[in-house]
Amino acid sequence: MLIGVTNQEFLQHNSNRSYPLSEQTTKLSGEGFTIPNNFLVAAKIVVNATPEQVNISNFYIGRLIVYNGGIRIDICYQDNNKSIRVGVVTAADTDRYNVTFPIIGVHTKDFLHGLAGHITIGTFDQIKYNLGDYPFDVVGGRFDVDVVQYSTAAVTSVTVEANGITYQPIRGDIKIVAGKNINIHPESEEGHTVLRISRQSSDTELRCRCIKTINEVTPDKDGNIELVSASPCLKITEETAKLNITETCCEPCCECEELAMITNGIQSLVQAHTDIRLYQHKLEQQLQQLTTTLSITGV
Repeated sequence: MLIGVTNQEFLQHNSNRSYPLSEQTTKLSGEGFTIPNNFLVAAKIVVNATPEQVNISNFYIGRLIVYNGGIRIDICYQDNNKSIRVGVVTAADTDRYNVTFPIIGVHTKDFLHGLAGHITIGTFDQIKYNLGDYPFDVVGGRFDVDVVQYSTAAVTSVTVEANGITYQPIRGDIKIVAGKNINIHPESEEGHTVLRISRQSSDTELRCRCIKTINEVTPDKDGNIELVSASPCLKITEETAKLNITETCCEPCCECEELAMITNGIQSLVQAHTDIRLYQHKLEQQLQQLTTTLSITGV
């Protein structure tokens, strides 16, 4: 403690004491390195948990790596004699005093998920020449209990996005209501509350039948099948639970060249039919003449 100095600024005051580490911690690593008081001058660790889940006196510096130009701090939690790494701080030596760096949460499960906070480094002056990897146990690197803050995770707003439109965030008390053929079930899964949204049961589904395919054609991702008239003579109109498909005209089935060939063919058939009829008539006349001649001759 400085003598003759009053009303010290908070960070300046911390540079002369153990805080943000506990006053009872040794600050001594297993390699014999001691964390100087002016290295860490402030810290805040926020955990998404309750006092029943987390003991705030069990957070500590588990590892300090000093390299050329910066440091890395691993923040750990002692849980039943098991060390869990929950956060990391990476800081570069900027030759400035009292610089704050964020704590990045690295644990992804249980109540230690989403840990956040910050650490303020007073100065690198006394450690930057002690390059090395220094492990600490909870006795050597324990944080002061005032550093850790409980903050139970909460939903602050809900944003709805539908049909390409993003609506303004909804805040306050929000009631989620199940629509037609939808069930909403609050469940517990791995210690978390899960809101499960699902279809109605199979019994209800049987009462609410739907068209799944038309001539083996399946719908698009939205469940729709579009009926399109490919002919100007085919008209599709809708009524209640009914589609009317009506032929309004007679559309040519062939192109002009094909129609010309068909027309020529028909005309040839007509001409051939006429020629056959004339030939038939001629044969009939000759047969009649032959019959008359035979009658006269008495044959």
